[in-house]
Amino acid sequence: MRNLIITAFTLVSVYTQAAVYQKIVLGHPEAQCLDGTKGVYYLSRGSNPQKFVLFYEGGGWCGGEDLASATESCYKQSFQVDGSSSTYPDQISFDIGIMSNSPSNPFADATKVYFKYCTGASHQGYRAAPLNYKGRNLYFKGHIVTQNALDDVEGREGLFSRASHIFIT
Repeated sequence: MRNLIITAFTLVSVYTQAAVYQKIVLGHPEAQCLDGTKGVYYLSRGSNPQKFVLFYEGGGWCGGEDLASATESCYKQSFQVDGSSSTYPDQISFDIGIMSNSPSNPFADATKVYFKYCTGASHQGYRAAPLNYKGRNLYFKGHIVTQNALDDVEGREGLFSRASHIFIT
């Protein structure tokens, strides 16, 4: 029985340190990933409404030595996780580091936002019309995804109106 109690305590301890993030699908019609799927971010609400961590997921810029190789790179990326939100789960979690609720994390009580990368140009870039390549439309809407996500976090959590501390990483 003693081992069972110790095991249960360990599981509870790990669980309470993990920050669980809910997927938020962006509503703006042009907030699109490379493949045209909707842009997404993940939100974990903290206990201190004045502290925020904004984490921008890194990704591989699609690109190349010339326009032809850059276009081919973006085309290939549009079929992968960093070019499409089609396979993103409804929840993600972190149990260590700045995105966790670990007691050693100075931002454990902050609302944490994980901006997924799916736009091919470091969360920025803009092209009004899609680029058709090999019969597939490629969308370059990183600026709109980023702006819409920030606006959405403001509307839900008061990012700009309530924050006293914002850590961007």
